[in-house]
Amino acid sequence: MKTYLSVIFLNLLFVCCNSSENKESVWTTAYEAKWHRQIDSELKLRLPDDDDREDMLNYIIKRFKTELPNGIESVSADSVNKLSVKIGKDYAYSHVSKKHLDIVPATTAWTKQMEQLLREAFLTDSLGTGNKLSVETCNCIIRKLKKTYPDSVILPFPKDVIDRVAYECADNQ
Repeated sequence: MKTYLSVIFLNLLFVCCNSSENKESVWTTAYEAKWHRQIDSELKLRLPDDDDREDMLNYIIKRFKTELPNGIESVSADSVNKLSVKIGKDYAYSHVSKKHLDIVPATTAWTKQMEQLLREAFLTDSLGTGNKLSVETCNCIIRKLKKTYPDSVILPFPKDVIDRVAYECADNQ
C-alpha cells in the first residue's frame, strides 16, 4: 500500500512540476495570425467592410484565446463550431446594436447541426418578438424553410420569407 501511495505521490509531483506554468502559451503571434487570416477569409464574403470585419476578428480572436487557452485544436471541430456560434451571438448583442453592420447574405448547407442551431435561435430569440415559440411552431418554421430552400439556407433570412413562414406556422398552431 505504501508503494502504491508513493507512486501516486510521485506522479502527482511530476504533473505539478510540469504544469502549464512552465510551458509557453499556444497563442503565439504566429498562431494568432494564422487563425486571424483563416477567419478573415471566411468573413470576407459576409462582412465586406474592412473596419467592421477587423473589429469582429479582434473580438473573435480575443474570445478564442480566453475560452480555448490551449488552442483551437485542443477541442473537437463540433465544439469549436458551437463556441463560434456563441461568440457570434455575443458579438451581435454587444456590437451590432451600437452600429449597423452590412452583412451580406450567404448560403449555408442544411445539416443536422444547422437545424439545431436554428431551432435554438428561434426558441430563445423567437424572431426578435420577445414571445416564446412552441417547439411545434419552431419545427414548422424549419420544415417550411427547408421546403423554400431545399439545398441550402440563406443567412440571414430575407425578412419577407421569415415573416411569411412564421405567420403561416403561427396560423397552423
